[in-house]
Amino acid sequence: MGSIALTKAIMHDFDMLICELTLPDLPGTEIIRAMKAQAPYLPVIVISALPVEEWGQPSADAGAARFLKKSQPWESLWNELQDELHFITMGRAEMKVAIIDPNMIHRTRLQKTFEHLGCEVSVWPDVLSALSGMAHQDKPSLLLLDTSIELSMEALQWAREKRVLTFVFSDTLTDDEHDNLMRAGAALILTKPINGEALMTQARFMAHS
Repeated sequence: MGSIALTKAIMHDFDMLICELTLPDLPGTEIIRAMKAQAPYLPVIVISALPVEEWGQPSADAGAARFLKKSQPWESLWNELQDELHFITMGRAEMKVAIIDPNMIHRTRLQKTFEHLGCEVSVWPDVLSALSGMAHQDKPSLLLLDTSIELSMEALQWAREKRVLTFVFSDTLTDDEHDNLMRAGAALILTKPINGEALMTQARFMAHS
């Protein structure tokens, strides 16, 4: 029952939420929203037998980052769930993350998300201060870079030379800009705002592959 889960969430801190969408008392998406409001960094796994076209986007909008289909043999579902739990655990392991983002609210939100997941995080509002700062510390495992910022291509080139996994993001990108960034060494290209939690397991896997 969703109402029972929400009551318990007020009294206890949970490490993750595994939620069915068709509960007898409350829609699963409402439960996810309420739980994420109390714990914004809570990993959420949705399990449903409904067609993904019906629940995929609404669940993502509510705050879910991972999805499993219930309409499969239990053994297969359990194996998939174990894989998801494994990746979440990996994502919580320590990782050095550098963020270059001129938007204070956006970079602070990313910083808090990755710190909550156990990462060592450094943030800068511009490329020059970032390159200067990173020259005096261990190189990061992951660089998050706003491509709208001045000298962003220089930062991407630095990351490529240092073999630092780099995810870039912007409000909008043309096809040509997208291709140029990929050729320059971007491992992943995203549109703002970024869900840091959803990126973590992928970054962890790519950084250590």
